This record gives sequence, structure tokens and C-alpha cells, in this order.
Amino acid sequence: MNKNVVIISYEMNFVIGSMRGMLEDNGYGVTMLKPLVSSINNMVPTTDVFFISPSGMDSNALLNLLVFMKDICIEKSKFVIPIGTKEDIESIKRALPEEVIPGEVEKPFAVDRFRRIMTNVENVIDNELSRKRILIIDDNKISLAKTKSLLDGKYNVTVASSAMKGIISLSRIEPDLILIDYLMPICDGKQCLSMIRHEPETEKIPVIFLTGVKDMDKVRDAINENPDGYLLKDMPAREFRQFIDSFFYKKGMEESAT
Repeated sequence: MNKNVVIISYEMNFVIGSMRGMLEDNGYGVTMLKPLVSSINNMVPTTDVFFISPSGMDSNALLNLLVFMKDICIEKSKFVIPIGTKEDIESIKRALPEEVIPGEVEKPFAVDRFRRIMTNVENVIDNELSRKRILIIDDNKISLAKTKSLLDGKYNVTVASSAMKGIISLSRIEPDLILIDYLMPICDGKQCLSMIRHEPETEKIPVIFLTGVKDMDKVRDAINENPDGYLLKDMPAREFRQFIDSFFYKKGMEESAT
């Protein structure tokens, strides 16, 4: 993780001041912000961790902040650490996915406990950020959920239920691999791949086609589009995961050789 953090709080109290001092003493760059979405959004590119103290916020302000932070955490792999009483912390944890909260700072503040929390936070975030990001695009929700479940845990997985939603997602996330269902209505895998390849920001992202079709003519059609691979949806789960693991292993070897 990088060493820039943001503390979002209306107040500069003892807990916030103590945290800020300890973080700065340990080489962190600390930015103090009020809970204003525009100000927070400006810090997203350079910040992995956002501390949030709900003390002094009304319910609407906190809700708006957490809705924004939920999107940012999921789309940009950012993390939130709640600060406050048990009730304060629970109000934040109810609104955000468990995986984006690597720790919490509960009152009363204790120096040794905060050190342990930050050590754990650094380990969790470093592990999370090292995971490859995969975007899965499939109009079949059952198939989409199945593919996601095969890859979740080892990989950071984002899903989209149509080609257009997938293309829009690419403006917010930077996947290391895209899995696209070859046969989709309105905009199929072939068209989706064409759009990805025609944008300078996305043209180099690897794309693998997914399909349940075993007809060799369809297989040849897919291969003729020059994807980075082709997978049958009904292949055994172990083989599916091995294919993805092998893909990233080979890609890593190629990158290290250049």
C-alpha cells in the first residue's frame, strides 16, 4: 500500500490527533478532510486508505458519504477504517462490504492497539492489491455468478451483465483480464472485443472469450477475432481455474523477460 491516508472527520479530537501524530511519525502522509464528496474524490488516485469518523455527521450526510465510498472501494480497490464508538463503527460496517474494512479504531484510543491495527491493515491491503483484477461480462446471471465464484478469493473479480455495462465499467476499473461471453444479445462478444481494441486506454487488456457453444464453426468464429484465449463455460471447475492461473503465470514470465 502507498503511504498516503485520508482522515474524514468534522472534528479534530484527541483520538484523531493521536492517530494523525502516530501515522506521520511512521512515514504516512496524512490529509484531513471534511466529508465532502468532491474533496474526497480528488484524493482517490493517490490514496488507498480512508479513515472515517461519523461523529458530528447527520444521518443523511453519513449515508451519502458511505454510498460514495462503497462505489470507490469496489471500483478502485480502496479501503475504509471506521473510527469511533462501537455504534459509530457498526453504522459504517452495515453500509460497506466486509472486505473493504481491514480494521477499525474503537474508542477509547490505545497506542499499542492502534499499532497492531495498522500492521494488520498494511498486510491485508498489500495482499489485496497484489491480486489480479478480472472483469467478467456475461448476460446470463447464473453463469455470471458461477464464473465469479470460481475465481473469487484468489482474484479481485468485478462483474457486468451486458457488454455495454462492461464497457462502462472500464472507465472506472483497470482489469488485468476480461472474460467475455461470446454470445450475448444486442452487443455480442465480438462487438465488445472490437470496442475494447479500438480504445487506446483498453486496447492492450487481455480478453478471453467464454461460451457454452461447442459448435466448431462458432469456436472458429471466436478464435478468428484473435482473443487471448477461449474457454467453455461447462469445463470442470479445476480446469477452468488452472487455465486462468496458467494464463497469468505465462503473462508474468513474458513481462519479466522483456
